[in-house]
Amino acid sequence: MSFKTTTLLGLLLVVAAFVFTAWLYPQLPNPMPSHWDTAGHVNGYLPKFWGAFLLPIIMAGTWILLSVLPRIAPRGYRLDSFMGAYGIICLTILALLFGIATFVLLAAKGERVPMQHIVPVLMGLLLVIVGNYFGKLRKNFFAGIRTPWTLASDEVWTRTHRLGGWLFVTGGLASVAAGLFAPPASVPFILIAVIGVLVIVPYAGSYFIYRRIEGFDDGKHPD
Repeated sequence: MSFKTTTLLGLLLVVAAFVFTAWLYPQLPNPMPSHWDTAGHVNGYLPKFWGAFLLPIIMAGTWILLSVLPRIAPRGYRLDSFMGAYGIICLTILALLFGIATFVLLAAKGERVPMQHIVPVLMGLLLVIVGNYFGKLRKNFFAGIRTPWTLASDEVWTRTHRLGGWLFVTGGLASVAAGLFAPPASVPFILIAVIGVLVIVPYAGSYFIYRRIEGFDDGKHPD
């Protein structure tokens, strides 16, 4: 799927979010539920306008930002060689926001929506899709695992993203399983553990991969 196609589909999701929100707006309460606890009970509210339109506005800003980034990438770190993969990742992020926005509106309207199950499942699906495309990313400043060591070496970038892809897919499946089967009270702790692993392990792994491949001794020693 080309970047132009994914960009157009992303724009359609943004427009659909605004249209759906405007259609449901007269049926929404004021203030509007905006946060749910682990048991699915409302424990946070926003004024009606912001509760309804905040996520569509965030979607619009995200679409603009993700569309602009490839145009401002510096020479040597362009996204041209993997624009298809980048586009699918961008579209997946927008689809996640669209899904959350839709379910928030339905729950606020009074429909029975198990937010405590839906959010981790959607997050898990995002991680699985992103992880599957990690191997197609090449060295750049905007997408992927960007550490001092991955940006310093193409080989370290490749190997780190191979590790990261496996971790993201595994973490995504764990998130989906938690949303579907784990006791609701344990889901936040599972998600925190998953996010912790996905942040710490690839970062630390890139250092050790660099150390094994490139090393740090350049042959120069201080007098």
